[in-house]
Amino acid sequence: MHPFREGNTRTIAVFIEKYLNYLGYHVDNKLFKDNSIYFRNALVRSNYLGIRENKTYLIKFYENLLLGKNNDLHSEDLIVKELF
Repeated sequence: MHPFREGNTRTIAVFIEKYLNYLGYHVDNKLFKDNSIYFRNALVRSNYLGIRENKTYLIKFYENLLLGKNNDLHSEDLIVKELF
């Protein structure tokens, strides 16, 4: 979903942070801030219909956020090689 021309990733990150805190998880903005490009690209890849939709990258991000895992979050991993 893209409710705004700019700020979609920030809007989603703030919403998720507030929602998870409401649900009893204790998350802050640090992981979102430190991995903003990865998070944005993972959101795109999770909904990139017709070209290799893949939720794996978003799952890795949330595992780090919620489970304290230490998955490598590299934006280069999200490139759809078939397009280039």
